[in-house]
Amino acid sequence: MKQIVITGISSDLGKAIGAVLSADPGTQIIGTMRRKMLPEETALPNMRIIEECDLTDSSACERLGQEVANRFKGPFGFVHSVGDFWDHVPFSEVSPDRALHVVESHVDTLYRSLYYLIPVMKSAGGGSVVSFSCHSVNYNYPWMAAFTAAKSAVESLMRSLANEYSGDGLRFNAIVLASLRTAKVQKSKPHGDFAHFTPPEDIAPIVRFLLSKEAYLITGNAINLFVHSDEFFSSYFKRVAK
Repeated sequence: MKQIVITGISSDLGKAIGAVLSADPGTQIIGTMRRKMLPEETALPNMRIIEECDLTDSSACERLGQEVANRFKGPFGFVHSVGDFWDHVPFSEVSPDRALHVVESHVDTLYRSLYYLIPVMKSAGGGSVVSFSCHSVNYNYPWMAAFTAAKSAVESLMRSLANEYSGDGLRFNAIVLASLRTAKVQKSKPHGDFAHFTPPEDIAPIVRFLLSKEAYLITGNAINLFVHSDEFFSSYFKRVAK
């Protein structure tokens, strides 16, 4: 698809996806960020950035839906890369309010955005939605309870909507990631196995395919991405057993 919405476009993942997809000829992108653009940041000619767009606020999501309806004609893609960055924290150190905030940042932002974008997609004749989950949902990692609960909800939402809107030409998929290979993640997880972490720019071509007409059969899935690491996989069964 040549018309794409990317929420969280200032995040490491959103920025990488936006950079790759915006280079495709004829592509138009609407991106959102919760903060204002920094002085050193500039939007490309084919990219419209909506600043100070907090997607936990229905009015911001409604504004996004109106912007998309005004600018895009025909089917479009939606890539959701919003959600609080997560350090590994024991359950006992995460208050219920903090946990709720984590869930809201990943799930509520997606739900509210789709509430206003799905009617636009239906009117436009189709669309493809890509969200992001985490391997923690499959492997039950410790110290990630709130984050894992949020990502589980993201996957369930994609499967449910894929069935509900299959007759409307809408597709919904989640990409399931290990940690991203970025300086921010490395700093927060100094003991992580970076050999199996995924560079954000390597995810963009997969997103491009899921948004394309060629992927019309792919919907309702949680698609796991892996980079092999001897250290990571040699200890797999020990970790799962715990």
